[in-house]
Amino acid sequence: SLVDIDLLEMEESFGRAKYLVNEIGIPVITRIHGPWFIHGEIMQLHEDEGYQFRVNAEGQAIKLSHGVTAPSLDVLNRVREYYNCALPKAKVIPNPVLPVATDMQWQYDPKSKQTILVVGRFDLHKGGDLAVDAFRLVATKNKEVELLFVGPDRGVSIEGKHYTFPSYVESFVSETSISKRIKFLGHCDAEEIASLRQKSTVTLMPSRYDNFPMSLLEAVATGSPVVATDVGGMKEIIIHGFNGLLAKLENSESIAENILELLDDPEKMRLMSKNAIEDSQKRFSPATVAKQTEAYYRSILNI
Repeated sequence: SLVDIDLLEMEESFGRAKYLVNEIGIPVITRIHGPWFIHGEIMQLHEDEGYQFRVNAEGQAIKLSHGVTAPSLDVLNRVREYYNCALPKAKVIPNPVLPVATDMQWQYDPKSKQTILVVGRFDLHKGGDLAVDAFRLVATKNKEVELLFVGPDRGVSIEGKHYTFPSYVESFVSETSISKRIKFLGHCDAEEIASLRQKSTVTLMPSRYDNFPMSLLEAVATGSPVVATDVGGMKEIIIHGFNGLLAKLENSESIAENILELLDDPEKMRLMSKNAIEDSQKRFSPATVAKQTEAYYRSILNI
């Protein structure tokens, strides 16, 4: 029953909100999470049957909703431009992240082997291929560093050929001395990932697009030194040179340069780690985000 519910918020996915706006008698807010006109094209699905239907349905839902929220200004502005709608009542409200206990925060150990951690799918969207390409460049200069890749292997299609993670490494990393330092860990549970973030030297987020990824928020909350691509909401989370570094989009050379900058400067990593933890608690704590959300809901309800 919706009797005691004042307002409903739901993702834009598949445009489901449009079926509820005029049916349930309470305001409906659409949360812009991953609009298909962005992600479908990156995943090379824009010519698939049903692509345009889903894109149109999501646009209708967004336009019909009583309110719209988005984690990043970037994705909100992309939606406004693509669907040619002003969305005057839309509000940017970031995703929240819990603070990380002190004993689980990032620690630099000069005696440990340097590692680069990637947490995400191996696909085009998350830039899994770029992670491997950038690591190959890093590894030619740093003879000890390892790449740890956590996440499902969905594969990438390049010039009509599909590569799984192992076949991509085999095809594009010819040096055995480098390929043997690439570790594909597959699925790891939350505790395992938290431990990897704490111990890894650098966290890498090479996405071709991301709205406001939790994996990045969790990394900065841990204080892990981060290199992320300068795209989407990631450039709103990371303040270049303060709490992480931003690399050029879809540019493995730029990614590698930024990783090497951190690996070669422990003091810079320590400072960025401290800044990241403090900034995360200030901007993205659940309490901070809850206050913003409540204020927005009240504005929609006129109370």
